[in-house]
Amino acid sequence: MSMDEKAPIPEEIRARSFVLVDEEGRVRAELSASEEGGTELVLYDELKMFEIQLWVDRRGPILSLRKVPKGVGEIPFEVELKTSDEGAQIVLHDEKGVGRMTLTVVEGCPSFSLNHEMTPTILGTTFPLPMLELKILEERPSLCLYDKQGKAKVVLWAREEGSGLGLGNNLSQIENDGAILQVIGKEGFIHLFNARGKLKFSK
Repeated sequence: MSMDEKAPIPEEIRARSFVLVDEEGRVRAELSASEEGGTELVLYDELKMFEIQLWVDRRGPILSLRKVPKGVGEIPFEVELKTSDEGAQIVLHDEKGVGRMTLTVVEGCPSFSLNHEMTPTILGTTFPLPMLELKILEERPSLCLYDKQGKAKVVLWAREEGSGLGLGNNLSQIENDGAILQVIGKEGFIHLFNARGKLKFSK
């Protein structure tokens, strides 16, 4: 084939994985399909210090930005963006792999949370426990403060019937079960409860 002739361009190339290297032979990108049914694309910088990882399977796509782990057991800082049938989420992970900041939209309900350093693990999956959560559910905004066990201790809420404050041992953001103090702003009602949720004072 002469220099002026062009090599034929194949219509289709099939393989289980592709590896892109630069002029120095360094790996710059990898594209592969897993046996579990997922597809993964990873992009590296020239020193392979940072990576962008795109993963997709039947549960939905995940985009991850992080530093490449250098040793066994090392967990780098990471920014993770994922979506599914239920909603979308952005998670910022610390150096221990714990999601410390979360922005979520699920079924039309947006929420923002700052999470505890330690998280429970169920069947190998960690679930961040929020310390602070700002949430809008059914057009009702609320701000919630939690203890280390994930129990709501302080709740501020706004509703059509008025705004209020709840203090207690384990409050929900809408019903405020177990509240010790409730203040309903629109009518000015004040309700005091004991630790078992029994009404002790109302004005």
